[in-house]
Amino acid sequence: MKEITDATFQEETRAQNLIIKFFTPNCAPCRIQDPILQELENDPDLRDVCWVKINGVTNPQAATSFGVTSVPTLIVLHEGEKKEKLVGHFPKEHLLRAIKNALFPREG
Repeated sequence: MKEITDATFQEETRAQNLIIKFFTPNCAPCRIQDPILQELENDPDLRDVCWVKINGVTNPQAATSFGVTSVPTLIVLHEGEKKEKLVGHFPKEHLLRAIKNALFPREG
């Protein structure tokens, strides 16, 4: 998962299907969620999804623009439109279902 910043946000978030993970380095739930997100990145159903992460503390513009007040937060975008906001740590199956329902509503 590529790490981006406020400075690179616009350039790096142009993908049609995008998941943005907001985190902080000292966030235990963020670290616990990392292996789950790595598995989802490799899921064949999500192969056309771009995954990026951004430190919500050191990059406040992006965090504010999506109303991020807690981490971990996942924002699911389709064609630039926010389709889902997931705040907190969730099991893999829940995340997969929520992401697929947001990006591919007929297939989810």
